[in-house]
Amino acid sequence: MVTRVGKAGDVDLAIFDCDGVLVDSERISSRVLRGHLREAGLRVSAEEVDARFMGPRLKDIVVTVEAEVGKELGEAWIREFEDRRARVFETELLPIPGAREVLSRLTDHGIAVCVASQGRLEATRRKLALVELAEFIPGDAVFSADEVAHGKPHPDVFLHAAKAMGVGPDRCVVVEDSARGVTAALRAGMRVFQYPGNSDERGEVGVWPLPSLTEIPPLLGIA
Repeated sequence: MVTRVGKAGDVDLAIFDCDGVLVDSERISSRVLRGHLREAGLRVSAEEVDARFMGPRLKDIVVTVEAEVGKELGEAWIREFEDRRARVFETELLPIPGAREVLSRLTDHGIAVCVASQGRLEATRRKLALVELAEFIPGDAVFSADEVAHGKPHPDVFLHAAKAMGVGPDRCVVVEDSARGVTAALRAGMRVFQYPGNSDERGEVGVWPLPSLTEIPPLLGIA
């Protein structure tokens, strides 16, 4: 039996991370980034790429890489990575199971949805379009950490998204997959659903682990 964490009337906005939550992009990003890092002179394992570089903003990643390889890479290095990754996304990108169903059910019950990502705006919008989720989340409901002073784990992007959508933090829930994203949402004063997670193990106060996105509507009291 699912324990409710609220009811639909308590929530006006569901804020989703994109990568790993709505689109199955992280395995692709990790593979392409590893090759791009090696070309820049930083030889790292797949595990190290996931641990160190999956999550931060690209503009923060490039600063770290530049310090380690001892040369300037700049915006051109970021653009080349994004172009390479985008070409792979065109043929391989898939939605996370249950994403379409959940977005449809939430919007049908009057709960607004948006995306707040570490990724760049146009790249995130393109990913949503590729997996046919843009009909639920139009371009003006996509927000990027590049628009604010600090990326996750700071709360800036979630607070920015809530303000733009006209909703107070206490009326928002966030769906996140990363520890830095969960921390950012909690700092923003929002409830958090962490996906994927073991529903038998509660984490921090205010965080509900999800083995499946389809558990979100029942958690909000939506039958």
